[in-house]
Amino acid sequence: MCTRLTLKKERPYGDIYRLCTTRVDCLLDKLELRSRQPDNDQPARSLIEVFCSRANVVIVEGGYFDIDYRSEFSKVHDSRFAFRSPDTTRLHFFHGVIADDNPYIYDFVAQDESIYYGYTVIRPQVPGKIGRSMVSVDVEVPGIIGEKEFADKVRTSVAEVVQVFGVAKKVVGVPFMEQDGHILTCAHIAAWVCHYTAVLRGAVRRRATAEFHDVGDKSAAVSRPYPSQGLNLNVVATTLRSVDLPPEVLDAASLLRYGDTNWSRRPGFSARLNELTNAESEEERNINSRPLARLWVRENLGATICRYLNSKLPVILLRSPEDNLDVAHAQVVVGYLRRSEIDEDALLPRRLPPQQKSDSDVTAFIVCDDQVGPYKIVLLDDLVDAIMSSIYSEDADTAVVVPLPRSLWLSGTAAEEAATYWLETLAQDRLDRLPTWQAITEDERSGVYHDNLRSFVAQVSGSEVGQLALRSYVSTGVEFKKSFTERLGGSIELARAIGNMQLPKYVWVCEAIVRSLRSVRGGKSVLATIVFDSTAVAIEGRMTGADLIPLIVHLPGQAKCASRYADYRSSPGQNGIDDYQALIGQDWIPACTGLYKTGRWNRASHNTPDVYQPWKVALSTN
Repeated sequence: MCTRLTLKKERPYGDIYRLCTTRVDCLLDKLELRSRQPDNDQPARSLIEVFCSRANVVIVEGGYFDIDYRSEFSKVHDSRFAFRSPDTTRLHFFHGVIADDNPYIYDFVAQDESIYYGYTVIRPQVPGKIGRSMVSVDVEVPGIIGEKEFADKVRTSVAEVVQVFGVAKKVVGVPFMEQDGHILTCAHIAAWVCHYTAVLRGAVRRRATAEFHDVGDKSAAVSRPYPSQGLNLNVVATTLRSVDLPPEVLDAASLLRYGDTNWSRRPGFSARLNELTNAESEEERNINSRPLARLWVRENLGATICRYLNSKLPVILLRSPEDNLDVAHAQVVVGYLRRSEIDEDALLPRRLPPQQKSDSDVTAFIVCDDQVGPYKIVLLDDLVDAIMSSIYSEDADTAVVVPLPRSLWLSGTAAEEAATYWLETLAQDRLDRLPTWQAITEDERSGVYHDNLRSFVAQVSGSEVGQLALRSYVSTGVEFKKSFTERLGGSIELARAIGNMQLPKYVWVCEAIVRSLRSVRGGKSVLATIVFDSTAVAIEGRMTGADLIPLIVHLPGQAKCASRYADYRSSPGQNGIDDYQALIGQDWIPACTGLYKTGRWNRASHNTPDVYQPWKVALSTN
């Protein structure tokens, strides 16, 4: 049994427990979180299991004023016959040592040795007892293995400073909540998780959970507003727009998009595509064949989700049954896993296909499911099956919804298409112009510039195609300028040029990385970088990658900063400017010739000073 160590005089304010070996079941009993149905304690059981994988102490904060629960309570209290309390209980999970002769709550929390793993709010209602929670990523999760820690696999974690009995404690994790069965469904919760993540990044102002029930267009709802019986895709999108997170929505038709083959495609994908297009069977060669469609859906789905996860942006998966426009279930994707990071025995009976056993690319996602719990594994192929089912059998509809900050207009797909074009084109052009490039003609290392750029050209257009991958992510202009010059190092001229540039609030960053080195933690894997304006607009079918002019380009040994007015390629003589000629001109700056680190967010970023910290002070939630 868990041991209650609270001093009698502190019990009106809270409790402190030393957890026992059967801590999960013990807490479920003490907090009355068990369901009346046998073996149906989710998501409470999974949530506590995650916390207790590291925690050995729980502090219970009674009479907690939770703004989210109060907002829900105020919506129905005046019409509800049954009485329930407006107050909640908040649990704080720690790992530390409680001195037998000093079990004061404040003293335990204040000591440096007490490691904080987050909190969960317990609502005084059934169903929906699990309220706002912040679940640390520094935990152990069954089924996930590999050299990297679990925290490195979660791509959307945020930091929150919590006041625990007068002591500020920091937790790095992912927001979580259970639908309440009254006004919040799984779709509301998924939208809230993305919203609260953005709040903790300082991107949007905070909204209470009840507002997510109100902001949707009620005329578009299928059923009555209370008890809430679900949202359809249009209302989900409307809700996200109302909280300043206008979404990009990708349905099955959007994911069934046939692209071109280029140097950034996975070798396994290219080989399979070549196999299908050259198959003996005319049915398999047909552009509308199911195997070919599945191949492209899998490629587009995995690339799209990973692109936004690398940008610190959680992604929502929505599924709707055929005979109902409402969303049947929603999950929030917070991370991804490669084949080597999955314990296949833990996935039984959902084993991975044999052909993926040597695949180093993404094969699964980490999701938060309000009905099952945080940090669950969803296989990429299971999602592909659901999408293919909606395309061919119309059994259900699956959509990918990406809540985006305002001013992020350019899609990641368009940015990547432009990146593959410009890196290949500029690399070949700069190789041809290298003998006349005055900046290195007298440099004793001129041979290094030639060799490294020639090798890069071979990797994007020659015999070594397949060795590089393209990693894309969104960054703020401020973060990119600071990070990029530090990572490249050496060139004060380049640092000045980038420092003098004006960049938009958000930029798309596309990095050409060595495929075999991309999973090495903290290692150098980037060969080239190209940056695009996030407020550019690409019209599908009418514009190509060549029409998006990059803001910054780095190739092995050289870099270029473009004009802020170079939106699209101009014809010669228009406004006296030819953007293409300006981009390939001689005013390139000597820069890093070798590999350097990625600028993609990682959890170490939580320990660096935040340039937006003054804004976040006004958004304090505790």
